[in-house]
Amino acid sequence: MSGSPESQVKDELERKTAIFSGTVLKVTLPGPKNLMSSDDLTKIRFQVATVWKGELEQKTDVYTAMSSVSCGYENFHEGKSYIVSAYEQDGKLETGICELTKPLSMAQEELKVLGEGYPPEPLSKGKSEVDMDYADGDSISHTAGITAAETEAQTEAKQGSKLPYVIGGISILLVAVAASVALLIRHRRNFL
Repeated sequence: MSGSPESQVKDELERKTAIFSGTVLKVTLPGPKNLMSSDDLTKIRFQVATVWKGELEQKTDVYTAMSSVSCGYENFHEGKSYIVSAYEQDGKLETGICELTKPLSMAQEELKVLGEGYPPEPLSKGKSEVDMDYADGDSISHTAGITAAETEAQTEAKQGSKLPYVIGGISILLVAVAASVALLIRHRRNFL
């Protein structure tokens, strides 16, 4: 971003869905899959301290591409505080390196322009802190009542079984062995 802190903040207030300060509680990298991309989303869970734009709960998740190659903000660290500006994309708050997002200690000018702010909303009705802590599949999702193993099984079922790939690989190997044996037999007959 370029320009004065005042113009940057005003621009962010106009364009973004949410602007807040908070401490990182957890960084969750994207799970392994067949084809990984620098654009895969990393989930950052924040304990929100102050809000300047948006309606945010005390614990809020923000997503960013896992690599700066795809404009992701790679410098989130658990226990550290940040100012975050985020936009809504597919029902999720997302941020990146081109946003106002930065360590809170480096945002003094921006904080002066933003002013006092307001506190975050309490957790939604029917959602406890336990639900928030386990909703990302770390253990048991109390809101859905299913275990992480069941969630993993559902994910694998969606991705399809790997059995056809294993059978295909074995078939190719067998054809290669048969062809090699046939060539050896033919080669041996020519020399006898």
